[in-house]
Amino acid sequence: MNSVSVAISISSPACPARKLSFRHLLISRPNLVVAVPLIIEKIIKKNVLPKLESPAMKILLKVPIINDKIKATVREQMIQAFGGNFYQIIVGGAAFNQEIEQFLKSIDFPYTVGYGMTECAPIICYEDWKRFKTGSCGKAAPRMEVKIVSPDPENIVGEIICKGPNVMLGYYKKTPKPPPKS
Repeated sequence: MNSVSVAISISSPACPARKLSFRHLLISRPNLVVAVPLIIEKIIKKNVLPKLESPAMKILLKVPIINDKIKATVREQMIQAFGGNFYQIIVGGAAFNQEIEQFLKSIDFPYTVGYGMTECAPIICYEDWKRFKTGSCGKAAPRMEVKIVSPDPENIVGEIICKGPNVMLGYYKKTPKPPPKS
């Protein structure tokens, strides 16, 4: 009989997110980082972008070969700051700042944006960072059906509805409502 085992280590610092330091990431060296956009945005706006906005750096970033080298160095330093061992960072839980997302894409940083909710355990949409399209939240996760319902799709924002085995059946001690008719 063959068996497969998977070991998962979850590391969560015993401190509020605002006090999270890179020391925690360097110690735990995670394989996967999952974060809300605000954490990633603050790190980049506070620690990365100011270094790239100096007058000398702005000039260097306009020189093609040097530009590529600077971006590669920034990418590698950011990967090391997050522990140096992760496959990708999954960002979710809120909208991601477009400026930060464009910056991460420009340096080929391994990130992706997912969409989900607690009631869906929690993922609805996801795409691997190598195939991820900027500004999206990926494709429907395996075995998930997702559609957007709007009375006027060209002019009215729609409601995202999903169906799949990971969608919970109801809340504890609450009478379930019948499913809406499609």
